Amino acid sequence: MKNKISGKVYTASVSRIKELAEFCAEIWLITRAGKDIAGTIRVRGLSPGPALYQDYLEKWKDADPERWWPQYQARFKEELKQPEKRAALHRLWLLLREGKNVALVCFCPDYRYCHRTIVGDLLREKGVAVEEMSPLADRKERKSGEFFIQEAFNFGL
Repeated sequence: MKNKISGKVYTASVSRIKELAEFCAEIWLITRAGKDIAGTIRVRGLSPGPALYQDYLEKWKDADPERWWPQYQARFKEELKQPEKRAALHRLWLLLREGKNVALVCFCPDYRYCHRTIVGDLLREKGVAVEEMSPLADRKERKSGEFFIQEAFNFGL
């Protein structure tokens, strides 16, 4: 079948790059700003546009995500229809069709409120296997404070 997807997408924070390098053909740094990171390919086409990123920094960064996340999601989903972002998605699709695993990484610590999750959800809807490589992904029901306290206990801190 010509359009069969055999590659997988992994989404994660940049803290997982070394681990992802073991089984991903490419690691895409899907951020608009910040320093380049060795071993990654910067793909601004899958990052939030300048206006959305600026709104995040100025209005939402320190606010309760439950208040701003629905608006962010709607705006980023609209952005994903833009030519720059469609081109990046098409390039990703071609790699996945070749059977290559690709990681999408950014600096967001919580995948639940991150553009990488929106991209992952879009790909999942198209039949792509997507896995979030975050410690929080296995603990969706826990509050983040409980998670970090439990992890500190588990590691003897």
